[in-house]
Amino acid sequence: MDRGTLQADGEVGRSHLEDGTRVSAETSRRLSCGGGVVKVTTGDNGSVLDVGRRTRTFPPALRQALQVRDGGCRFPGCGLRFTEGHHLVHWADGGETTLDNVVLLCRFHHRRVHEDGFGVRRGPDGGVRFFDPEGREIGSGRAVDREGAVDS
Repeated sequence: MDRGTLQADGEVGRSHLEDGTRVSAETSRRLSCGGGVVKVTTGDNGSVLDVGRRTRTFPPALRQALQVRDGGCRFPGCGLRFTEGHHLVHWADGGETTLDNVVLLCRFHHRRVHEDGFGVRRGPDGGVRFFDPEGREIGSGRAVDREGAVDS
């Protein structure tokens, strides 16, 4: 995919799978949110000038910290334990891969956030807030601490 495709305010550029299947910009953003990225630099004529190394977005230590803090999908009412990491501020928009900028979402809710217009962001109190496609708050993501108590 073109770099601009990943940026929220970027132009929609080329975005396709290895077999040529085209995918939307939002699908590209969702897939890159918790996956790896290899930077390929091309010349004006499309020739490959450089291929970077694959980088892992969520190192194992961060993934463990997320599991301890979130305990499962943070989407209100979910809690599913099979999850993916989600950047609150997408890394393509300058968001860091830090504990303060990521939450766990199950695959279903991760797709809803990236492709169906749902929103998630950190509120003024530091808590995670979720919004429907019309911008109405639908609740806060709840975390479970080590003793099993729920943090609102």
